[in-house]
Amino acid sequence: MHAPPLGAIRIIDFSQVIAGPYGMQLMAYFGAEVIKIETNLRPDSFRSTGYGVHPVGINQSRAFAEFNRNKHSVSVNMGASDGREVVKRLIALSDAVVENFSYGVLERWELDYPNLQRIKPDIILMGAQGMGQTGSHRDWVTYGPSLLSFSGLTSMWNHPDQPAPVGSQVALPDYVVSVQGAIALLAALDHRRRTGEGQFIGLAQVAGAASLLPTTFLDYFINHRVLPPQGNTHPDYAPYSVYACAGDDRWCAIAVTSEEEWASFMQVLEEPAWTQDTRFADMPSRVQHRAALDEHVSAWTREREPHAVMRTLQAAGVPAAAVQNAADMFHDEHLRGRGMLSEVQHPEMSTLTYPHNPVHLSETPGELRRHAPLLGQDNAYVFGELLGMEAAEIAHLTERGVLA
Repeated sequence: MHAPPLGAIRIIDFSQVIAGPYGMQLMAYFGAEVIKIETNLRPDSFRSTGYGVHPVGINQSRAFAEFNRNKHSVSVNMGASDGREVVKRLIALSDAVVENFSYGVLERWELDYPNLQRIKPDIILMGAQGMGQTGSHRDWVTYGPSLLSFSGLTSMWNHPDQPAPVGSQVALPDYVVSVQGAIALLAALDHRRRTGEGQFIGLAQVAGAASLLPTTFLDYFINHRVLPPQGNTHPDYAPYSVYACAGDDRWCAIAVTSEEEWASFMQVLEEPAWTQDTRFADMPSRVQHRAALDEHVSAWTREREPHAVMRTLQAAGVPAAAVQNAADMFHDEHLRGRGMLSEVQHPEMSTLTYPHNPVHLSETPGELRRHAPLLGQDNAYVFGELLGMEAAEIAHLTERGVLA
């Protein structure tokens, strides 16, 4: 086993919830030492919420435990000048600082990029504000669902015959910007390796979400047309949708994208009479008469369980996938076979099962080393071993509420 590729990298992580913590967890899987800066006065807000179950204690949030594995946690009161001085000493020993505060917080702490450069000239700072750090809306306070709306995603998250968008309560921009942020940070680290230069990365969560709609923007820029919601359909293919199956709220996605796949699809259905209808003779005709075609396909799928539909069509070379719920995914043989689920022992919540690192490298596959940290769990290591503070000094600052 090779040494982890990011084993020499230390990241100071101020980020909270998902937009930042998820990306830094990916970095930690590959060996980066990620140190979360928190405080008892204002911990990561995911420590007190998540998944509809209110945690019993500050260290018993399953949501926090999902996105902060392999990290360290120190408790520092950033409202105290002595607390900020301790963090500056820690930054001097680090490679990158990551934050997703509202715009202006780091400036008030004198930890913005110019000040960080005075502490460590080659430091990398990544700020992931909802609306970024430039532009007329940089001061806006945002959250995942509001960014979904502002980015344009909500307008597309619907069926074309519905009067208002349904949107989603999943904070999709948080996940998108976390992965984009990890990639940007890797690029900045590589740039520093080659040039010795640090960088400031200004990552706008709204821009990350909007980047998922490139064809929507192009359609407007080039054709001056506002693309309406497409539902589960495709403008060029049919049958192409999500079809109701046997069972309660059970569905299967089917995507026929060529005449060869259509021929295989008809063979699976044993070529009923309706398949000879001239309205379904070729792809343009099938797209034109999509509604009638979908009625026939649905009549077939409603008599079958979604995984049976998927297996039958996949065996015939027709793209299809059962729409899986949480229980399906938990028991899925493919995900289990790829090691996508992992168990971790947590000191206050026993055994927890979570999605594992999705990226598998051949020689350095990424390792789950420990549970998400308890609040301030690593004070002794970080302040004592890394900063060389005496136990008496740590105790004194703790009593004064600086390290708390």
